[in-house]
Amino acid sequence: MEIIHDLRRLTSLPIKESIRVPLLQHLTEPFGSVFNAIECWEEIGCFLVYIDHCDGDRALNVFDQAHNYCLTAIKNHHEYVVKIGENNSHLLVLAILHDSGSGVYLLAPIDHPSRYLKSITI
Repeated sequence: MEIIHDLRRLTSLPIKESIRVPLLQHLTEPFGSVFNAIECWEEIGCFLVYIDHCDGDRALNVFDQAHNYCLTAIKNHHEYVVKIGENNSHLLVLAILHDSGSGVYLLAPIDHPSRYLKSITI
């Protein structure tokens, strides 16, 4: 699991370019540019949680409790879901956490067995 608070760190994620390119497009589209997205994320407190197959429900539960139940918010109150990557291999999910607009994005393989993803449909 990796947590990204700064969009400039997207290159550190262990994902293919076929996922990284559309990911960056989806994360920056509402803001008009990468620069505006970076500023807005810093200002209102957005972040991305990347999980892969080695992240099980136990680790995700601990993370969820330590981070104000943001994964539960994604599971129960997501506002945006899209498939990205080659063969739509990953889900990108957004949940707004506060009235200020801060939110959490989740990027995960579409076939991840976590309970946080099983109820999400497109």
